[in-house]
Amino acid sequence: MKVVYIKLSDGFLAQNNLQYKQGQFELEAQQGIIMGPTVKPNFAAMAKAVSKEKDVIQNSLNNLFQLIGDLLQEGPNVEVDLQDFGKFSSINRQIIYAPLNKQKPSAF
Repeated sequence: MKVVYIKLSDGFLAQNNLQYKQGQFELEAQQGIIMGPTVKPNFAAMAKAVSKEKDVIQNSLNNLFQLIGDLLQEGPNVEVDLQDFGKFSSINRQIIYAPLNKQKPSAF
């Protein structure tokens, strides 16, 4: 099963004075989440898919993650719900990411 997973870069974490909660990756391994290779966004392909300029898509995503960083810094306990893309929780600047795990209902 593939799960969309957003991994914040080390640069993003440092810029926003955040870090992943210790044990986050071990917990995912116990739950059977196996990380595939990191894929960088293809802004040109995204722009073509929605008939927009590449710069518009790139700036929009940059602004979105700037806002996410700002929100995660707002207080000691913050949640940012990204709907189908999962949820970030920040507890004392320690990040926990919970990807949304959508599975088709069983036929049984």
